[in-house]
Amino acid sequence: PEDRVLVTGSPKFDALVEAVAGYDVVEVRRTVGVPKGARFLVLASRFSAVGPVFEELVEAVEHLDDLWLLVKPHQAESATPYVEVLSRLSPSRSRLVDTSMNLLELLFASDGLITVDSFASSEALVLGRPVVVVNLPSNLASLVDRGVALGVARGASIEAALRRLLFEDRLAR
Repeated sequence: PEDRVLVTGSPKFDALVEAVAGYDVVEVRRTVGVPKGARFLVLASRFSAVGPVFEELVEAVEHLDDLWLLVKPHQAESATPYVEVLSRLSPSRSRLVDTSMNLLELLFASDGLITVDSFASSEALVLGRPVVVVNLPSNLASLVDRGVALGVARGASIEAALRRLLFEDRLAR
């Protein structure tokens, strides 16, 4: 009977919210070297997916004052392609984080997530963090279509999307 059915959501996401309750935003930011008052975004994606726009993303971050980009390499791929691009560009506020760093902890302390096709998008949204999906189309296009994530098609301006994410009140946390 209808009165015996209760919709509660996802137990996995409920557990995720409970798990982050013990995280310390200030300590995470200190650990990853983000200065007090600065904002940071986490990139979680396979390099094979984000590679075509990674350089543009790093350059966009360099154009936005007090914004940092922390790159969490996918566990199934080598960090080498990220290292090569970052070494060549020598950005002042984009860096790799140690692969042992907890992605949920990073998301919890962050100001948002950038991805192409990572499940981390769901985790970021559950934690109340905005999501930017770059290099569209991807399997996350539906999040963009539904208005829960910003989308950047290949060839469109990543910097403009980041400005929108950071400076439009309805998107910022």
